[in-house]
Amino acid sequence: MKTAACILAGALISTVAWAQETIITSAPTIEAVINSTASDLNAKLTQLLDQATEQNTKLQTSLDRMGDPAAINLPSIQIIKNDILQASTMLKTRDEQRTAMSTLTGAEVFDNDAFGAMTPIGATVTLKDGTVADRDPEKYRLDAVLNAQVKEFQDVRQKALDRKAVLNEEIGEVMQDLEDAQDLSTTLKLQAMLTALYAQLDECNQAILIAQADAEMAEKELMGQARIMSKAKSEESQLNRPQTASGGVGTGDGSFPDSGSTPRRLPFGRKGSDNNPGTGTSTDP
Repeated sequence: MKTAACILAGALISTVAWAQETIITSAPTIEAVINSTASDLNAKLTQLLDQATEQNTKLQTSLDRMGDPAAINLPSIQIIKNDILQASTMLKTRDEQRTAMSTLTGAEVFDNDAFGAMTPIGATVTLKDGTVADRDPEKYRLDAVLNAQVKEFQDVRQKALDRKAVLNEEIGEVMQDLEDAQDLSTTLKLQAMLTALYAQLDECNQAILIAQADAEMAEKELMGQARIMSKAKSEESQLNRPQTASGGVGTGDGSFPDSGSTPRRLPFGRKGSDNNPGTGTSTDP
């Protein structure tokens, strides 16, 4: 019995010794695994950090290229605003034209020299006997209106040319800024400014064409109305003539056949005949 116990005790001691040896032998392997895992994790973290840094650099580069939309205050914006305000007052409306024309007296043409090519007629005229008479402005009202329309066109044209000079100068500066642009936001803004500036240039050209058309249409309207008034006066004169018994129009003095209510009978035939009493005897056949 005692021998069996001793054998069992010896086996137990051997088993414990084996377990201890196994743990001691395996310990370096576990430590290597832990160290290896930590190294891989550190490398992975380093890789992720490098990628994040690279992405951040790329993002910052993109933001730099985009620029700050609120950081640019272009003078072109104010120039365009001012030009729009000028354009709104360049062309007169129909009522404004009517008001302006109604103040003309006709005397406005007395000093007109047609761009210096002609001598003004002046407000007076010297008669043959040396006396000086004043011209009647009323006779020149139609001409004054026509000249006023031409001057209106010239005024609009000059204002448009002045506007175009400012716009063209600004376009040159914007194009230079566009060449020097370093970010997308600035580039887009400058391109938008160019589009707006070119649109205002086109509006200047359209204003000149409209003013020209207004002057041409005004001349046609005025000349047409002058013909109408001439016909009206002619009709009024005809209607005021006395009517004959047959319904025709006559002078009423009987000097021409059928020109009055009692036309005179004209003689015909040879002198001395009943139809043509003469002062002597005629020898005509």
